[in-house]
Amino acid sequence: MRKSYYIAFAVVLLATLWVLSGQFSSGDRGSAGTGPAGGPAAETTKPLTQARVAQLVAQPITRLVTVQGETQPSRVVEIKAEVRGAIIAMSKPRGARISEGEPLFQISDNGRTAQLEKAKAAVDLRQAEFEAAQSLSQTGFQSQIRLAEARSNLLSAQAELEMRQLDVDNLTIRAPFDGVLDDRMMEVGDFVEVGQSIATAVQLDPIKVVGEVSEANVRDIKLGMTATVRLVGNQEFPAKLIFVASTSNPQTRTFEIELEADNRNGAIAGGLTATIQLPTGQRKGHLVSPSALTLSDAGLIGVKVVDADSRVRFMPVEILQEGPDGTWIGGLPDTVDLITVGQDFVAENELVERVYADQAGS
Repeated sequence: MRKSYYIAFAVVLLATLWVLSGQFSSGDRGSAGTGPAGGPAAETTKPLTQARVAQLVAQPITRLVTVQGETQPSRVVEIKAEVRGAIIAMSKPRGARISEGEPLFQISDNGRTAQLEKAKAAVDLRQAEFEAAQSLSQTGFQSQIRLAEARSNLLSAQAELEMRQLDVDNLTIRAPFDGVLDDRMMEVGDFVEVGQSIATAVQLDPIKVVGEVSEANVRDIKLGMTATVRLVGNQEFPAKLIFVASTSNPQTRTFEIELEADNRNGAIAGGLTATIQLPTGQRKGHLVSPSALTLSDAGLIGVKVVDADSRVRFMPVEILQEGPDGTWIGGLPDTVDLITVGQDFVAENELVERVYADQAGS
């Protein structure tokens, strides 16, 4: 019996020692986890959000004011008859090129040439009468009244001659300038009255380009500056700014502008849609993808960047110009780490891990 007691006591003692040894080892592990070595506390720390960034460096660019407009002829003239009569001849079809002074239409004479010859004869007669009166006046056989009457008759005959000559000259209707016979309202045989329109002539060289500039940009443009004009089909040509309205359109609050461009080959027609780009000086900017732009809570357009402390910052920007390669923006530091992907999923002042574009691709 006594031997069995000893055995039982030894078993209990060993079990107690085993339990106590397990508690001590658990305590040691717990104290090690809370220490600087970082056990379970370090394992449960939330990892930083990765922000994909691109380091951008500012570049000098030419700021452009872009205006929508259209091409127009530099001159449009309605050709009208100055004498009445029937049209007996035409030299140019509709759409033909014309040269200044070139005959276009011929109106029937209707006795005007005969009236001209009569007026010439009357001038010769009155000239002879005046010279005779002048000679007699010098010898005292003619009064000054008679001399004045002869001079008046001569002047009247000369005026009549000029009018008859003008009537004959106006029988031939000539081109007012180099251009195009854009429209023709009369045909051979039609009878025209004085002041009636016969045709329309347009001058396309130089060609005009007109548009309207907003009040925010009108102060930045100056007369004489050279703009780039782009037509549908990407045809481009330079144009000189020759007019800026001094008052705005009361409905749109925009200012009319007019540019002039060389068109000697006649390749540019009137009435074409045109995009006008006016350079207004150089400044520094960054080229970004439009998808990098975002809005602040206050509705400001800007971008999100990662600062030197690896925190997200929102920075408002100014859109300088847009093009096929991206959007040029201003208002940023010369060098900046721009968040290019997921900028809407990180909050301002959030601590992030930056990943550069070249690192992300490797």
